[in-house]
Amino acid sequence: MAPEQAAADPRIDHRADIYAVGVLGYEMLTGRPPFSGTAQAVLAAHIAVPPPPITSARTDLPVALGQMVMKCLEKDPAARFQSSKELLREIEALTTPSGSDPSATIRRAKGPVRRRLMALSAVALLMVAGWVAMTTAARARRGRWVPQQAIPLIQRLVLNRDVDSAYAIAIQAAAILPNDSTLNALWPQFSAKVVFRTEPAGAKVYRASYTDTSRWEPLGTTPTDTVRLPSGPRDRLPSSLSRIRIEKPGFRPVQLALWPQLVADTFRLDRIGAPDSEMVRVSGGAFTAVMPGLAPTKPLRLSDFLIDRYEVTNAEFKAFVVGGGYAKRDYWDLDFQKDGRRLPFEEAITLFRDKSGRPGPSTWE
Repeated sequence: MAPEQAAADPRIDHRADIYAVGVLGYEMLTGRPPFSGTAQAVLAAHIAVPPPPITSARTDLPVALGQMVMKCLEKDPAARFQSSKELLREIEALTTPSGSDPSATIRRAKGPVRRRLMALSAVALLMVAGWVAMTTAARARRGRWVPQQAIPLIQRLVLNRDVDSAYAIAIQAAAILPNDSTLNALWPQFSAKVVFRTEPAGAKVYRASYTDTSRWEPLGTTPTDTVRLPSGPRDRLPSSLSRIRIEKPGFRPVQLALWPQLVADTFRLDRIGAPDSEMVRVSGGAFTAVMPGLAPTKPLRLSDFLIDRYEVTNAEFKAFVVGGGYAKRDYWDLDFQKDGRRLPFEEAITLFRDKSGRPGPSTWE
């Protein structure tokens, strides 16, 4: 698959076939595909890893031919050849000086030069013929794979409540047959639609499986279009969770584990130079109780708040208490009240004792 197919980009066009030509040419000229390994590793590599330069495996390869193959393998479709005609012109130019007849050029050449030109012509013809045969056969195979294998597999995974795996297979199937009616009917059983918004806007949003962060799929730029995330019963975590990464230059990245029903209204991004660098912002929004067995509760709207990036150890907490941390006025920004009466700080802090008489919450010991 081309990178945009592997990432389930809805705007896939004929340039994915140009990428397939590059894969074919790469293997024909080097004897191996651009990437190898497990299916997941290869899929991830096509999305994010530049292929090794073809000239590193074939030092005798004409520079122009190597550049042509590598251009087909560009991650960005806009950087590839934009049509098969454009690619064909490049192939013909390898053996045909401008305005001349290719067969005459080869006939006039002698010795090693002629053999080299003939070899280049053969490779070019094989690439074009192979491309036509491969893309035709591949499209037919992929088209059959969706109803014959992907759909039954998704249905079994949904029955087993493995929504994350069902989602992964459905993404691949949708890249091949985006308007398949059976697949469209299955989506609501294992996914939910969400929109990501940030303050400020213009942040990149990525998603990975909760249990596998080797592959991050781009979800868009905020505010995103409506996107799908795996969604299932709360008692089937982490299969129903996604890992989300939000990034914008000049701002601290946001990373979180997310159940789609708990997407914040807006994720507020903190600038890199903002205070409280050891704190993480938890986005507010409307929340309900998520304890299994509890009846649905009325949503409660909460504000953003900051929480420590790292846990505090017992030794650090002891140092805070011994150092008089609870008695420092700077840490208290609310009034103290008891029995309806407002207490001055000095009086209130003397009452702040745990069960052993030491400073701390009254219920502690």
